[in-house]
Amino acid sequence: MAGAQYGIPKHPMGSTDVLDVDLVALDFETFAGPSFSLRDMTTTQYILSPEFEVIVMAIKVNSKSPGWVSGRGQHIQKRLDEVDWDNSILLAHNAKF
Repeated sequence: MAGAQYGIPKHPMGSTDVLDVDLVALDFETFAGPSFSLRDMTTTQYILSPEFEVIVMAIKVNSKSPGWVSGRGQHIQKRLDEVDWDNSILLAHNAKF
């Protein structure tokens, strides 16, 4: 089972089986500068700003080797579209992005 090694909780309906899902870990690095950072504005202001830009996204699925994608949004979106989100649990820091 894909998620068993991560101690994913048992099904809430009382089943003794571990949920059979993928664990997807994501981390985004974004542009920041002297006058543009999360220290100076709310998260909403930050991500809606014309200066907001994702520089790189790191991704790890289960025990597979981690990978990363850089470049414009279409490259990142293409990699995200490869994930079976109906059968995955997301682990991310600053997931409001």
